[in-house]
Amino acid sequence: MVPSLILVQAQLAVYDGEYQAASTQNIVYEKLERDVLVANSIATQLVTSDGDRLFSDIISEVEGIASRTVVLNSIAFSRIDDDVKSVLITGEAASRSLLVEFRDTLEKNPLFESAALPLANLAKDKDVPFSITIIVSNQEQE
Repeated sequence: MVPSLILVQAQLAVYDGEYQAASTQNIVYEKLERDVLVANSIATQLVTSDGDRLFSDIISEVEGIASRTVVLNSIAFSRIDDDVKSVLITGEAASRSLLVEFRDTLEKNPLFESAALPLANLAKDKDVPFSITIIVSNQEQE
């Protein structure tokens, strides 16, 4: 009987050690599962906001148009509920006609609904400082 008791106690000790290892591993797996769920949630939010205008897209578009006609000093965004609604651009144009060309090119761009250029910005003929308010289109871009 004594040898059987020693054998059973030894097996219980082995099983207890394996149970502890399995419990520890289970805790690690549960934490990883929670981390994956959080990552999936973040990824879903990123994918579903694909249609939103990104600041970098708008800046790239404005800088691409400006590089041909004017020098930009600043770009400021106005948002409502995480959507960019308008952009205020300040800068300097070499001439009044280049400033008007810049405004017209912005208005033709499908990313923008309108580009408001105050008449006061057209007072000078050369080295014209300006500020333009652009309304961002809320139509989806492809």
